[in-house]
Amino acid sequence: PFAGSCVRDKRERMPCNNVMRTYHVIISAVLLKLVAVLLLLLDFLAATCIGLHAVCVCDALGTSFEHHRLQLIPSKLQARELSQSYPETLLSKLFSTEPKRKYAVERVTLKVDHQSDSSAGIALLVGTSGSGKSVLLRLLAGQEIPKNGVLQINDIELHRQKHETSKNNFLNDVSDEFKKRTVRPVVMDRYYQQDACHTSQSKTVEEYLLQLRRGSLAQSNDDMEQANIFLAQKFMTLLGISPADARSKPFNLSVSSQFLFRIACGCMESVLPSLESCNDHGNNDGYIIYCPILLLDELLDFECTSVSQRVSGGLQTLCSVGAVIVVATHKPHHFTNSNIVGQTITLVGGKVLHVS
Repeated sequence: PFAGSCVRDKRERMPCNNVMRTYHVIISAVLLKLVAVLLLLLDFLAATCIGLHAVCVCDALGTSFEHHRLQLIPSKLQARELSQSYPETLLSKLFSTEPKRKYAVERVTLKVDHQSDSSAGIALLVGTSGSGKSVLLRLLAGQEIPKNGVLQINDIELHRQKHETSKNNFLNDVSDEFKKRTVRPVVMDRYYQQDACHTSQSKTVEEYLLQLRRGSLAQSNDDMEQANIFLAQKFMTLLGISPADARSKPFNLSVSSQFLFRIACGCMESVLPSLESCNDHGNNDGYIIYCPILLLDELLDFECTSVSQRVSGGLQTLCSVGAVIVVATHKPHHFTNSNIVGQTITLVGGKVLHVS
């Protein structure tokens, strides 16, 4: 009888337990909904604060670096009869399977000018391995001294000077006029800024871009700091880096966003010399800074089509404002599917075979 009464009491309590479980489930669901709403509100407030910060930055630029006072003007890059040769070593004589040619690059002429329809847009360098694409990019960047020819960047000619120019970098010993009036071409291969994308550093994308100027320029004042912020935001906007990605750390970004971040770093590195001299060349009409010059050495050759399409879209926007972009690639179809290619130069054995 006692056991039977216990079973009856338990059965009588079961409906109450089921009701309590239902209440617990409902309360838990409501709490989860409230937490989700609170997270959305916090995200909205953070985005609002970022927008207000951007507005404050633009207001701070009002006295010196407003949109109509800090002007990005198109850059120009021209090479005439560039040639480069390397001394033949004993190892190359003994172990090379191919005969060594006299010139790695021989009498190559290249012009990228947005004022001319025939030479506007991205310039593609195509050819097999060893055809001279990477050597030509290093010559255009001033990393090597050409044996012959002239390199012209934004209407300033760089001549070979044996006694004044160092062996490692052509642009290290150029005149102060060049450093103040123009930008520096930047070579970007698939390893450029790769460490920043694969290390768990504490800096966000925007903070990393701003750090590039602080770490490389000795001169610093409020006007240059505001100009640095403006340029970083300008390049992120042109490349399509969203505000959420700008607040993220580089290693948390998608593959395509990481490439856009690395290109933004190249843009900042290219315009830093002109930014340093803004105060010296500023006038009442505004401050003039040339658009970046980027030399991409097989940067997207190992990526899928979706990544290359998004990155090429950002490059197209950069070209539209006057940036000079020269791409050495084995996969020109990554770029020829869009309308951003101005000319395609085919290299064979260090010589220009065809220009289309």
